[in-house]
Amino acid sequence: MVTEGKGRDPLGLARVSGLLTDMLLPGIVVNTDRARYYAAYAWMLGHIHKTEKPKTRTEFEAAFQRREAAVAYATLLADSEASTVGKNAVSARLAEGSDSLLLGMRVLPSDALGGFGQYYSGSLYKMGLSYQLEDALPRLAPIGERIASAFEASISKTRFFREEHFRHKHIARSILEKDAPTLGLDGIHAKGATSEREALIDVFFELPEGGADFGSFRPLSLCRILHLLGEYQLSGLQVGGLKDLSLDDQLLVGPSYFGCLIGQDRRLEEYQPPAWLKRCDGLWRQFVLHECFSWALESVLEACLEVLAATPEGMSSEELARTLTSELFDEALADFHERQVESPSALLSSLGVKELPNAQACATARVRLGLGSPTNEHLLLFGRSDSPQERLAKAMSMLGTLYARWRDASDDPHWREVRSATGAELSAPLALALLDTWLAPGGWREAARQLLEMIAAHHDRVMYEKARLEACWLRREGNRYVFEQHYEAGQHQSRHRQSLRILVDLELVTRSESGEYTLSPTGRRVLARTQELRP
Repeated sequence: MVTEGKGRDPLGLARVSGLLTDMLLPGIVVNTDRARYYAAYAWMLGHIHKTEKPKTRTEFEAAFQRREAAVAYATLLADSEASTVGKNAVSARLAEGSDSLLLGMRVLPSDALGGFGQYYSGSLYKMGLSYQLEDALPRLAPIGERIASAFEASISKTRFFREEHFRHKHIARSILEKDAPTLGLDGIHAKGATSEREALIDVFFELPEGGADFGSFRPLSLCRILHLLGEYQLSGLQVGGLKDLSLDDQLLVGPSYFGCLIGQDRRLEEYQPPAWLKRCDGLWRQFVLHECFSWALESVLEACLEVLAATPEGMSSEELARTLTSELFDEALADFHERQVESPSALLSSLGVKELPNAQACATARVRLGLGSPTNEHLLLFGRSDSPQERLAKAMSMLGTLYARWRDASDDPHWREVRSATGAELSAPLALALLDTWLAPGGWREAARQLLEMIAAHHDRVMYEKARLEACWLRREGNRYVFEQHYEAGQHQSRHRQSLRILVDLELVTRSESGEYTLSPTGRRVLARTQELRP
């Protein structure tokens, strides 16, 4: 079977992170961070079929482009720094200075349906706002009619709408300049857009007024963010706008993985989610676990490729392991752990693991090796690695820490849920058992060799599954590995930044000029309303 998936994912680890984020935030993806697009595209789908009744896809695309281009122009005329789909193409047209602006254009050269075709079509479908028949023309679903009507009411006084400029290929720049504050994406904050915001809130939070109750995790994930902002405010801690802390650190890694709020000056406050958000919070904890695990394996691959890049003839796994576990590796381990760590078993012993850990031992380790301990996953993710040996040392330390905390988490229902959902995919619940060999006597070289061979084999499996044999990072020639291209370990998107941007657009969250996020009074009401419906 050929699995779906493209991009720079040599070990297929993005599959599990994608599975979790798709489950926890359906309808919100990396490129969907403006709330008004959901209403605008819903209106476009319904309005085109109602007013122009296209019979072919070509006719539909032309009608769609005229409406999308108008919104893009208006957004940038109101604020040249605003984010909008097709910003490059639209900015170029505006820069020409013409009094007549072209509406009959693709805002994205790669897709005739612009941002809808490229980013939002799947999101609207997952939220029940759109559907498609055999004629391949996207249509507005009944659930989307309310937000489409609300968007139309918001823009009803614009000349673009009243004079039906959506039927023409060109429009006077002066018309869109006057319409810009209402027609652009930031028009969602206008006084006349209150009904539009309310309709979108009902859809995003699956409130009964939205027309359907899908029972997805999206409302819970969004409420979890709202609840966290409220807890940060109660603790006097700032969220966002901090130099050394990302939004994921404050909204995900700290509260879900380590059970604490992280604020300015690294101040920590204990955090426990309310009962109705515990399952959602627990699944986000598993997302962070997978990110730590992914970072470790990808760091090993990165170190391996860095060494191979300097050796055109390639190296065997034994030679690679010998090079990577040289003196620099020992020094890096000693520096991080503040002691000599001569073997994998010594590393596990320093973490309190001297025998195969059971569920109780892992649960104890998760408390003992918290965010306040000198050895934890968050510290490993930071800091600079100047050599492949240092990179490998940090990766091995991460794997050892994860082993101590998560080798057996069978008492955690969320760990069991993810383990069942991910099946044979490379994930922490499945792969950490391979580190049982670290409990036996043995050196770092052999441990590194085994890990390198496992990673290389999985890399080949993913490459063949994708049916893209050219998309490889290393290849085998006999018993030697040969460099193909560099790779840099990173982290997968949690979609929290996109969710926050949407919550700001809906005025449930406020963002200051310094980048600080706070919970608004409307946000508190929506949080209470959702809790009332999901006790």
